[in-house]
Amino acid sequence: MSLSTIQREINRLLGTPPEIQIKPSPECHLLIDGTYFKRTNCLVVYFDNDLKYFQLCRYSKTEHKDEIEQDLRRLKRGGVNILSVTADGKNAVRSALKKVFPDAKFQRCLVHI
Repeated sequence: MSLSTIQREINRLLGTPPEIQIKPSPECHLLIDGTYFKRTNCLVVYFDNDLKYFQLCRYSKTEHKDEIEQDLRRLKRGGVNILSVTADGKNAVRSALKKVFPDAKFQRCLVHI
């Protein structure tokens, strides 16, 4: 394909991004991780390991505790019952999890260790 064709396709996709639908999950083991783009933007993803499904994602400036807490509450309203979370070990995820799902277990990702 030509460069202009690729640019048109990218612009079309960015103009109408797909909307992720939350799937109810009574016993969810969630993976949370953020990927940074040039240290100015961050994509935080919430992957349900049991369903093998991305339950939610957020594009933000950083992995912020208040935003993660909002996302966890949104998942809870969508019927997701989180039993455990595996993440990079940053305090934002851990403290947000304790507020929304106080009985859920937290595990630090071995790759991040």
